[in-house]
Amino acid sequence: MFANPKARAEQSARTSLHSRRLDRASRRHRNPPVTLEIIGEGDFAPLSCFDISAVGAYLHSDYLYCLGESIRLRVRIAGRPRAIDITGEVVRVETGETGLVPGMGIAFRQIDKQDADDLRQFLMRRILTHG
Repeated sequence: MFANPKARAEQSARTSLHSRRLDRASRRHRNPPVTLEIIGEGDFAPLSCFDISAVGAYLHSDYLYCLGESIRLRVRIAGRPRAIDITGEVVRVETGETGLVPGMGIAFRQIDKQDADDLRQFLMRRILTHG
């Protein structure tokens, strides 16, 4: 396929790098750095969340709240001893009928200032570390 050994070595290095990135991504999904749970829902299981920012999150779930409804979340960040309690508002609902994964977009409305700073720092480290 490649005419010279240098091109073959470069392709091999790119493939190896791609493999390592996929492996890292796979590990992150097995051990998510952030989990969320809805407070006050009894048996509601913690949700893995990969779509989170300093101002909101998208929760993949079959259990959906209504647009505009208030929701209380507990966010757990790996390595942080104390969870972050947030009050949010449902600003998007996807039922899954259009082929997209069912879930809700939550805008954070109330969060302690120190917790918000910690969340921003965590997100910045994650961006810088995982590109």
